[in-house]
Amino acid sequence: MMQLIIESSQQGATMTVVVDKDDSVYYMMGLIERDFGIPIDQQQLVWWNIELAGRSKVGEYGLMPGALICLNTIMQVEVKSID
Repeated sequence: MMQLIIESSQQGATMTVVVDKDDSVYYMMGLIERDFGIPIDQQQLVWWNIELAGRSKVGEYGLMPGALICLNTIMQVEVKSID
């Protein structure tokens, strides 16, 4: 198990998640949704300019305990036509 630091620049908040190297990034995003309230489909996780993909394992990126991961929030815009 390892602790990773998640920093949200938009919310100005930092949190720590505990994951195993065999956990998926998607699982980690679920922890972030639980603690930050940001839906998984609006999350973008970046480590050293590499976007972490949901189905990949945390260990595939070589993340070490204490690694700082940036959380970007993707805003979803709904467009409605005017009739």
